[in-house]
Parts: sequence; C-alpha cells; structure tokens
Amino acid sequence: MEHKRNAIVFFLILVFIAAGFLGICHAEVIAVPAVRAKGSPEVTFTLLYPAKNPKVTLLFIPGGPGSTGLGPNHKDLKNHSTFMLRELALSNELRSEVNVVIFDNPTKMDFGYRGVQPRYGDDHLARIEDVVQFYKNKTGLPVWLMGHSNGTISVTEYINRSEQNAQNVAGLILSGSRAEITLNKKINTPLLMLHHQTDQCSGTPYAAAQNNYVKLKALGSAVSEFKTILGGEAAGNPCSDGFHMYRGAYSEATRHIEFFVLR
Repeated sequence: MEHKRNAIVFFLILVFIAAGFLGICHAEVIAVPAVRAKGSPEVTFTLLYPAKNPKVTLLFIPGGPGSTGLGPNHKDLKNHSTFMLRELALSNELRSEVNVVIFDNPTKMDFGYRGVQPRYGDDHLARIEDVVQFYKNKTGLPVWLMGHSNGTISVTEYINRSEQNAQNVAGLILSGSRAEITLNKKINTPLLMLHHQTDQCSGTPYAAAQNNYVKLKALGSAVSEFKTILGGEAAGNPCSDGFHMYRGAYSEATRHIEFFVLR
C-alpha cells in the first residue's frame, strides 16, 4: 500500500514539474468595452494567452469570417484559422515573452470589397482600435498587430484609417495575405510579411504577396522583411487548411514571428 502511495505521489510530482517546464498557460476570455465602436454588442471578446515574462503583446486578427464565437463561457477555437493561431500562441518560441491576444469580431464577415463589406467597415475597424488601446493600457507593453489571410485586409485598413492608428502599434505582421491589400500612406512601422511558397488558395497567391511586399516596403521607413514558409503539408480546403494555414509548419512560422517582434 505504501509503495502504491509513493508511486502516485511521484507521478503527481512529475506532472507538476512537466507543467512548469512546458510553461502551460491558461487562456482567458476578456471582454473589451466598445469605446469607438458604436454597433452592437457593446463589447468585443478577446482571448488572451499570457506570457510568463512578457515583453510585447501580439494581437491576432483572424482570417476566414473573423468571428469565432468567443464568450464568457466559451473559449474554444475550432475553425482552421483560429486553430493555427492557437498553435502559434502556445508554441515554445512565443509563450515565454509574448502575450498573444486573439480578436473575435461579433459578426461573421466576408473579405469584402472596398467601402462595401465589413472588413472595411467602421464598426469592425473601430473595434480593432478599441482592442489595441485596451491592451496597451492593460499590459503597458508595445502592441503588435497581425492579420492572417482575410485578416490582412483588417490590418491594412486599420492603418489606412488614421495616422494615430499607425502610431498606436509597434509593428505589423501580414501573414498569408490577400492579393488586394494596400496602404495609402507612408508608415514608420516595422513590417513582417509571411507567406507559404506553396499557398494554393486562389485569393492569396505567393506571387501577389511578393509584389505587394515590394510596394509596402517602398512606403515604409522602418525595417521590413519577407519570410517564405517552406514546410508543412497540403490538406483539406486550400483556403482554410493545408499550406495556407501553415499546417505542419507552425514552428517554422513562429520562429520568424518571435525573432522579428523581440529583436
């Protein structure tokens, strides 16, 4: 009996040691008050993965419909876009020094056309402004803004919206970007573009990302880089899985992000 008890105690000790070694963190749903946004609801839900010794906060704007259904009792990330973000958030490279926040738009969105659909809409962009300011105040740390796929429209339109918006973020990351993204002003903000060389989604071709990088780099006075993701695998829908979502290449993508935002 004593031998069995000791074995159980030893097992529990190993579990606690492993948990500490892996840096396991608990995601927290945080409702950000809508200050600039005037639509309903009056909060924007976010999911915070806190770092152990944070130096920066990285705010993700998801692709796809941009809405994950976060709420006070719901923090599951089930679609491919947010699953990719969760994997990045929990990676070894980021979880020690980078707070990761996932933005959840209250309603589903198409990628849209300029001035017509929600990705370009006042409510969506004002909610991003609210969340950026909220986490700057909450953490006292620089906030980086990252969009993936359709989310790159949200990020570039956030910058196009005002000079103050560009000044409020420490840097930009455009990942798996839409072909139609553009900036309408010069920026003094570090820019990282990530794209999979074998991206098979029709709206996010690799060649278009390379061309857009040349244009965006010409507008920026700060450091900018383009990183090509090579690993991973094809699987499922080419616009919501596989190479476009860095399936099997999460660590490769995260290493580029970690190096860029922390240096």
